[in-house]
Amino acid sequence: MIRYRDFAPRLIKRGLLHPDDYETFDAAVSAANEWLASTKVVIINVETVVLPNITPDRSEGTVDGRVETEEAMTSINEWYQFVRVWYHE
Repeated sequence: MIRYRDFAPRLIKRGLLHPDDYETFDAAVSAANEWLASTKVVIINVETVVLPNITPDRSEGTVDGRVETEEAMTSINEWYQFVRVWYHE
């Protein structure tokens, strides 16, 4: 069975009058590498996904497999990048 797992930079601090502060993309890549080293899966593909305006509660990344986009309340778009690993067990 084909599966996937996402590794998104975690929220460090929620911004009130400024943008939210997140871990670096390198931290997400490191988390993916740690997971891959600790599991016995067969990697099918690894990709970088970039999406605008991911749901306001981004602290969970995309673990549940859903990525919801929020309606833009301003003309400013924020882009988010995460790692998706496709594998079978």
